[in-house]
Amino acid sequence: MPSKSTAQNTSNMVRTRFFIIVVTALVAMSASMGTSESSGPLISLNAPGPKMKTFLVAKNAEVKLSNDSKMTLRDFTVIQVASGRRILSIRELEPHASLNLAFEHAGTYIACYSGGIKTNLSQSTCLQIDVVGLRPA
Repeated sequence: MPSKSTAQNTSNMVRTRFFIIVVTALVAMSASMGTSESSGPLISLNAPGPKMKTFLVAKNAEVKLSNDSKMTLRDFTVIQVASGRRILSIRELEPHASLNLAFEHAGTYIACYSGGIKTNLSQSTCLQIDVVGLRPA
C-alpha cells in the first residue's frame, strides 16, 4: 500500500503534467492569434478575456507588468515553456498593482491569471512573452 506522501507526490506530478500540457496547447494556439510587440517596458494585465496576446521583450530588460483592470487578478503564474518550470506565482494581484520582471534566459514564457472569486484554468487569461537575446551588430 503506497504511503500518503507517495500518493501526494503522484497527485502533484499529475497536476504539473496537466498544467504543462495546457500551457503547451496554449502556445500552439497562439500561432494563429494576434501578436504585438511591446512598445516599452510595460505589459498591461487587463480583465480576463479569451484572446491570447504575444509580447516580444529583450533578455535581461526590465518589464513592468501592471494590473490595469478594476478587479483583483488571481493565481498569476509565469512559466518557462521549454522547461515547464514555474518562474513566478502570485495568489492575488490587486487593481493598479504592478511588478517588475527581467528574464535571464531567452525563450518563450506564458503568464496566466484569472479574475473573480473562483479560479478555473479553462477561464484563465494567458499571454505569451517571447524573450529574445540581443542581436549582433
